[in-house]
Amino acid sequence: MNTLLDCFGNENKLKKADDKLLKKYHLKDEWMVLNIKSTPGGVELFAKEYCQNVIIVEPKESADRVKNDLQQTLNRYKFD
Repeated sequence: MNTLLDCFGNENKLKKADDKLLKKYHLKDEWMVLNIKSTPGGVELFAKEYCQNVIIVEPKESADRVKNDLQQTLNRYKFD
């Protein structure tokens, strides 16, 4: 939680993820939703740094950029 406050401030809305979101992303019930206002680059960098614990729900363009970057990273570890 402190990391979120340090990165994005305390004027954001945090709530428990609803059942629809949990099902869509195959998550367990301990996930939270944080609505933030920030630059896309800042959010994307945060999501990549904490990729095991973060999902960008929207904007879709940011989610797609993070998915592509992570896929390219995984591809670097494929050896013959």
